[in-house]
Formats: sequence, structure tokens, C-alpha cells
Amino acid sequence: MDKVETIVVGNPHKTTNEQESTQANNGYVVQDNQPKLAAVPLGILYKVYIYGLIEDPYSFVEAIDVLNNASEHDRVEVHLATPGGCVDATIAFIYAINTCKATVVGFAEATVASAGVPIFLSCDSYVLTPYCTFMVHDGSFGSMQKTNEHFKHIVSIRKLLKKLYEETLYPVFDHGEIEEVLDGKDIYVDSEEMLERINNAVEIINNQKAEENETE
Repeated sequence: MDKVETIVVGNPHKTTNEQESTQANNGYVVQDNQPKLAAVPLGILYKVYIYGLIEDPYSFVEAIDVLNNASEHDRVEVHLATPGGCVDATIAFIYAINTCKATVVGFAEATVASAGVPIFLSCDSYVLTPYCTFMVHDGSFGSMQKTNEHFKHIVSIRKLLKKLYEETLYPVFDHGEIEEVLDGKDIYVDSEEMLERINNAVEIINNQKAEENETE
């Protein structure tokens, strides 16, 4: 039986230089895109595993610390197989990815659902394993709040999720799909469809940039 192929693709929101990454290990890599041929330190490879439920932010302290302290020559691999979980932990982790100086690569290794999808799509580039699947849905929670408090909480969470989804899922998922998700629809995507969606997102971003350049 032939081995199935693992797909590597870059984040459409990131620049070309951010997409081009090399497997990190101790040593040096020669870069020829500098004014002179130069050897620069390749840095350290860090691996973070999000397997299982995403719990409270405290459980992410060590992983966030890795992202906060990694240098521009380092590489951080975020390996995901998760049903999702806590939105606060998710937001804290995404912020750490966005501010990380290193190249952050997301690995979808099995089911990546709910909060796991924004984390995955926030990475600089992606690795899609052959049998990975994705699921995006509205948030869920339970509490013993009074009725008016419960209503205010729902309104606040919906506003937060809309902002989070628009900034992390679009244009891999379009605006209409995001609205449908917020209205209760679950969207399931396999690895092949996700690759197609990411490639389409790259085209959308490139067209937007071309239009912006024409108006300048």
C-alpha cells in the first residue's frame, strides 16, 4: 500500500517570507536572498501538543511561554487533535501565536474542532495529515446565572466569537458561512476540502492586495 501524502501549505494572511520555513534543528542554514551569501543560525525546534480538550488558560501557560520566548530563527510546531474547549484559553494562545517571533506551524493530525480551528488557522503555515478533519460551530456554555445575566453573557459571547471568527477563519470560510455558524450551523471539512479552501483564500487575499495597489 502506498503511503498517503502529507500536505504543507502557507497561511494566506502571512507574507511569502513567513511561509517559507525549513525544518528546524540545531545548526545553520544558508540563505541566498540576502545582499551577500550568509549563514545564519537556524535556531531551536519547539513542539507543542494540544491533544484532547482545551481547558482553562492556566493549562496553556507553558505552551504560551514557549511562544513568547522563541526567537526569529526558531520554529514552533503546534500539533492539534482536539474537540475544542475554553474560549479564554483559545484567545490567549492565538495572541501568543500572533506575537511570536518564530515561525509557527500548525499540524492537523486528527479531528480539529471548534476552538482548535481558529488556533490552527492562526499559524504561519499548515500541515494537513491525510485523515484530519475540521469542524466549526457556534460556542456552547452552561451556567447558573440569572436570566438577564445569561442574556447579556450570550450577547457578549456572540460578539466575541464573531470578531474571532472573522479575524481567524476568513477567507478560508466566507462571511456567509461564518454567519451561518453563529446562527447554529456546524460545518465539517476534510483535509482535501481544507486544502482547496486555503488555496482559494490565497487567491482572495492576492486579489485584494492587487486591488489595493491599483488604487494607490
